[in-house]
Amino acid sequence: MLEQLATARSTERDEFESRVSEMGIRTIGAEGPRLWNTSMLVLPHTKNLKWLTRLSQRGFSVSTGSACSAGRGNPSRVMAAMGLGHEDMGRVLRVSGGWETVMEDWTALAGALREVGAELAQ
Repeated sequence: MLEQLATARSTERDEFESRVSEMGIRTIGAEGPRLWNTSMLVLPHTKNLKWLTRLSQRGFSVSTGSACSAGRGNPSRVMAAMGLGHEDMGRVLRVSGGWETVMEDWTALAGALREVGAELAQ
């Protein structure tokens, strides 16, 4: 049962990633095996803290960087090992869903990313 739910949730996450790729947002590790609920995104412009702040104001909880480097403020060795340069690391957001996260939640986040991207591009 949990495996079926994880498969369904990963399909929703993949649809979200497809939508945001149209905005110039790149997903790290999309080709490989990974957790069903997590996306690591490289934003097209502007430092991730500006995105984080504006998404938070809209009610979304996202993180900068990888989970293993959260709160450290220095470049992540994991992201470096994944081939990200220093500039890209400063534009990374990590988003995670839970068992209760549904497609409407991913769609709302994609919409918020579109809005914030438009604001920050001005």
